[in-house]
Amino acid sequence: MGERDVDLFPMIVVMLERPVEIGAAEVAGAVQAALGGDVAATVRIAADNPGGMRYFTWACAGVRYNLGVCPDPWNMDERPRMDAESQRAWDAHCAWLYVNALLREEHEHDAHLANVLRVGSQFAGRGLLVWWYGRGLAAVPTERVLEAMGRGEWMA
Repeated sequence: MGERDVDLFPMIVVMLERPVEIGAAEVAGAVQAALGGDVAATVRIAADNPGGMRYFTWACAGVRYNLGVCPDPWNMDERPRMDAESQRAWDAHCAWLYVNALLREEHEHDAHLANVLRVGSQFAGRGLLVWWYGRGLAAVPTERVLEAMGRGEWMA
């Protein structure tokens, strides 16, 4: 993944101890808490694959956001840099979810990364590890990390 791809694709991944069922109402509630009711009103299911990935989408400021939930372990080559605690969390995960924004311009990155973090904070407390995909940064979701994400900041 090149630097331009990273800048146009702010995404966090939450590694989960077990698969979770998340519905459109729960995603809308998280989006409302993070971004407000007008944005939450745009949440919809984008795809639902029984026994596989479930995808949700919404729009904010003309940008498409996604949340995907996978009931299986992460099986792609890319992994974050990890200390021993993060490695133990990684090894224990068996499912994951992500939140991302699909940007058109690099200058949009910071505001939309903040939105990704705010929405992600609503789910990260369920996880073993939070990963800023593409930047190689990971953190165990402590209270401090969740509070920073809720403010739209990465603080790991």
